[in-house]
Parts: sequence; structure tokens; C-alpha cells
Amino acid sequence: MTSARRDAARNRAAVIAAAERVFATQGLTAPLSEVAREAGVGRATVYRHFPDRNALAAALYGHHLDDAEALAAARAGQPGAFAAVVRRIAEGQHRLTGLFPLMRSAPDAAGHLDALGERIATIVTGPLADAIRLGEVSPDVTVADVHLVLTMVEGLLTSHDDDERAAALDRGLTIALAGLRP
Repeated sequence: MTSARRDAARNRAAVIAAAERVFATQGLTAPLSEVAREAGVGRATVYRHFPDRNALAAALYGHHLDDAEALAAARAGQPGAFAAVVRRIAEGQHRLTGLFPLMRSAPDAAGHLDALGERIATIVTGPLADAIRLGEVSPDVTVADVHLVLTMVEGLLTSHDDDERAAALDRGLTIALAGLRP
């Protein structure tokens, strides 16, 4: 990898990390100039990597999906892996509460949403199959059902205040995952 590529990769990672901090403190509509400042790069660098807020938001959520993907790989075939992976994905939603409604409101974000949905499907397919095989999940549960659970999670997160959100998420996931059992 050339030095320029390493610099570009480092800048991209810095922007994503900064976006998480800025969005967590100022909300998802915080100015991207603030993200650039926090990352220690110029605005042009932010826009070179992410042409708009939706691309940055999708990359940030994708970063959280990396954690879920690693967890799915590490726990492949193990009891409880499916629930753990779904919870990890939901934790990413919690950190970025409001991201999906924001993206759904932007007509040009449909491609990003589709790509995230496909990635989630890829991540949960193996753990779901294992959970069915282990008798932890009903055989008629599909990846579409997991997407439905995650949609319900987003609704739950956006309908609770910050101080209630974590407890509501835990209870909501407990109820939803129980509903998937045989």
C-alpha cells in the first residue's frame, strides 16, 4: 500500500470516528464541518471520502456492522450466537439512534439503505441457520423477520428519551427474541 493510500485510509477512519463522537453529542444533523474539525482534516477530505451526510452515516453504521460480523464469525455454531449478533446490531442502532429515519427522509439515500440491509442479511444468515439447527429459534423464522425486529428496535429507540433508551432497548430485544423461539 502506498503512503498516499495509507494516509487516505487513516483519514477515512478518522472521519468515521469523529462522526461518531460528533453525532453522539450534537445529533445526526450536526454540521459536517464539525466532523472535519474533530477529525483534524479539512472539509474537502470529508467530502472526498463521503460525498454527503448519508454516505457518511452509512459508513458509520457499516463500521458498527463490522463488529457484528466479527462476532458472528467468532461465535459461529455456538449456542446464543444469533441473539448476541442481533443484540450487537441493535447496539449499533442505539449509538446512532435516528440514523435510519434520517436516511429514509432523503431520496438519494435508498442505495445506502439497501446496501446496509443486504449486509445485515449476510451477517445474520449463518447465526440464524445455526440457531434454527440448535432449536433456539423457530424453523419458520427468516432473515426478513430479523429485519422486522431491527425495524421495531429503531422505532423503540426513537420513541424513548436518552435516559430511558438503553433499558427500553434491552427489554424490547428480550421480548422480540423470545417471540422467535420455537
